[in-house]
Amino acid sequence: MFRVIACSILGLAIVGPALGASEIETCRDAGATSEARLVACSAVIADAKVPGGPKAAAHAYVGDSLARKRDYDGAILAFTKAHEADPENVYYINLRGMAYGNKGDDESALADYDLCMKLRPNFPAP
Repeated sequence: MFRVIACSILGLAIVGPALGASEIETCRDAGATSEARLVACSAVIADAKVPGGPKAAAHAYVGDSLARKRDYDGAILAFTKAHEADPENVYYINLRGMAYGNKGDDESALADYDLCMKLRPNFPAP
């Protein structure tokens, strides 16, 4: 009985990371359907074991999906979480700035664009 339980736990430990990697790949796959990517990205976001970079990319994809639906508040929140997960990536700040601009909050948009330029002076303008 103990052997069966031990083997089950070991099997889950081996399969667990593979499932996370699969979800990360689906989340990043531009050829996957929007629904599949959103499900995978949501799973990546929920997985505490996923490191900053992939988690940030998942938040950014969710933010982009929300921005396309004109849910700018949701997109801003997702882009903020992406930036928090990967603070060195100014792309997420730029995306948040675009969401602020689309929402009509020009001051916040300009603040984000200025932050992009401060963190990376050669960052291209939106």
